Amino acid sequence: VSAITNAEDKASEPGKIDAVAVVENTAADAITARSKGFDSKSFVGGFTGILPCASCPGIETTIEFKADGYYNLSETHMGEGKGPQNADGTWTVEEDGKVVRLDPSDRAEPDRVYAIVSKDEITMLDSGGNPAESRLDYSLKRTASKK
Repeated sequence: VSAITNAEDKASEPGKIDAVAVVENTAADAITARSKGFDSKSFVGGFTGILPCASCPGIETTIEFKADGYYNLSETHMGEGKGPQNADGTWTVEEDGKVVRLDPSDRAEPDRVYAIVSKDEITMLDSGGNPAESRLDYSLKRTASKK
């Protein structure tokens, strides 16, 4: 959130404030900033699946997209006996609603990019934003909503 400070100093009469501009920049604003008509409300929700893993049978992955522009990510490497690894951050839609980018809160972690196949499916892309050159399934499907 940003605001003009010292508005009282800028007023035409001492002790009075002519105007104060408050600008709120939220993660939710970024969802639609680059998406030209993308319906973020219908996209919000969970996506889950098992992504390929080089050192294990697969990575159980769940992403929960929230309406406020934030996400939660949970990944469990199958067969390793460890609990899930969790991450969070903000999400934005790019390329006219064709791509969703996860920007993690942990700055040491790279962004993740997914192609939006439909309102019910996303597919993980490589770091360059390209589909994986593999026949393996990199898709996550929408989870049933909890009511």
